[in-house]
Amino acid sequence: MVSKMIMQLIDKLKNVVRMATAVTGLLLMLVSGYSVANNKISVKLDPTHVVVGEIFTIRYGITGVGVGNTRLNFSGTNSGVILGIKKNFHIVAVNFVPKNRYVNGKLLFAGELKLTLRANKVGVFVIPSLRIKNRQSPSVTIKISKSDKRFFAELEATASNPYVQQQVGVLVKIYYPANKLLRDKDIEHGSIKILSGDAIIQDQGRAFPHQKTINGNRYRVTTHRFTVLPQRSGTLKIQPLKIFLLVPGNSVTRKVVTTKSLTIPIQAKPAAFTGSYWLPTESLFIKEKWQRFKSQVKVGDNLTRKIHLEAKGLTAEQMPPVTLPPIQGLDQYPSTPKLITKNHYGRLTGIRKQEITIIPNKPGTYTFPAVSIDWWNIKTHKMETATLAARTIRVVPGAGTGHSAGNLPGQLKKNAAANNQGNPLSPSASKAWVSNFWTWIASGFALAWFATMYLWWQKSRRPGEEIAGAKIAADAKQAKTLKAALRSIQSACAQNKPADCRHALVNWSYKRWPDNLPKDLTEISLRLHSTDLKTQITNLNKIVYGTSDNSGAVQNWSGNEFWKLFDQARRRNSERKMENLSKLVPLYPGK
Repeated sequence: MVSKMIMQLIDKLKNVVRMATAVTGLLLMLVSGYSVANNKISVKLDPTHVVVGEIFTIRYGITGVGVGNTRLNFSGTNSGVILGIKKNFHIVAVNFVPKNRYVNGKLLFAGELKLTLRANKVGVFVIPSLRIKNRQSPSVTIKISKSDKRFFAELEATASNPYVQQQVGVLVKIYYPANKLLRDKDIEHGSIKILSGDAIIQDQGRAFPHQKTINGNRYRVTTHRFTVLPQRSGTLKIQPLKIFLLVPGNSVTRKVVTTKSLTIPIQAKPAAFTGSYWLPTESLFIKEKWQRFKSQVKVGDNLTRKIHLEAKGLTAEQMPPVTLPPIQGLDQYPSTPKLITKNHYGRLTGIRKQEITIIPNKPGTYTFPAVSIDWWNIKTHKMETATLAARTIRVVPGAGTGHSAGNLPGQLKKNAAANNQGNPLSPSASKAWVSNFWTWIASGFALAWFATMYLWWQKSRRPGEEIAGAKIAADAKQAKTLKAALRSIQSACAQNKPADCRHALVNWSYKRWPDNLPKDLTEISLRLHSTDLKTQITNLNKIVYGTSDNSGAVQNWSGNEFWKLFDQARRRNSERKMENLSKLVPLYPGK
């Protein structure tokens, strides 16, 4: 009986032990589970789609690892991981933000580790796990693509086959998803550059974005406009342009897109064009406006003629001067022309305004000949002519010239007859009286005429002096800029750099003839009347466009010889100009 009770007690104790063991195991599992849950390392990739050249980040979230003042370092195993990363990526930055905390009275190490990397090549790469104390992060697999098709850019020309010196718009179009809103400061790129050919480039700025649907996908398009003026015929090639984008999102992503190169065939000036100045444009017109104009004017009157020349697709510097031939009997004084280039959404309009003061100095009938300017219509591919019609004026003597001596006013004749009746004079006395009378009349008219001319001289003197003073100031300013341009040419020649010399020569010609720019460098030699200089300039062009040396230094080109010929031609031309100036009609004769 006793033994039976003992056996039952033993069985109960066994059951208690089993239950205690099970509870203990469950508690251990819970504790273990809590420890794993609070000692993990999370990994987050941002963005998940990465393209070559872009920057991305890997964030490691560290919670509850170790105790005390555990430090994060990249020694040991981690150093090998970092070296592996450097082989395939460029490490932009490494940042750690500690977030240590106390749990049950113990200090646990926590924080966020941020690796900022730039993708260098295409492929699938595995970034091994990082070890932090006795814990390891999961490895990260990342795919680097050649491009993100949601973001792209292209170069586009507004004219498919333009002529030399015709304005061509080159558009940089940047496409990105319509749900992304990029500001101007989020888009960064430089100017377009010429890979082959010769052209002048002007930056016209960025247009307001618009939307476009391509293959069912909605894009936002930002356009940057450039104006290109080809300087020679042939092939003009623009090199690819790299564009950097900062795309907003949960975090700002840096995207890099690159355009393809752009090739534009440039036509030469057609043989059908026979005008003096090559003007390729879609429209050109000339008009005039007169102040104080009458079909009949007097000697000494001031007339003002304003000529307005305007062309779409040309700059003001490309506009030709309006040549007015001298007219014997009329003094003409042209002012400095006003050059204005208007820009309407990247489309240029050149305007040239010329004002001429005309003073008749002799009676007669004069005709201002018609003014014609030939231009090439780029739409119809034909030469057209803009014309100002001829205009005729009649100039009569000025006020105060008087009547002839044989025309005595009727009232004076009656008075003379009445006086003769009361006091008859002898024939000789009568003749003497008439002679004296006409002497006094002629003297009075002469005094009146001199008084009129003096008043007119006083009235016209001050404006004339102001015009002359303004011209002197403008000439002084031009001389100063010319000296700086000449020094640039001389310096390039002294260093034997033909490319720099050509650039400085173009700059000097623009300052030397601002109202009548040369069509090309060869025309400079024609204006300076030097055949030797023409040969040198032709050789200079061949050397500049034929060398592959970026520095522009060429052994078979003599900068000293070029400068000597150029300086001699320039000085001879200045002397010839001074001789011609001495022969001009003065503004105020007799002064």
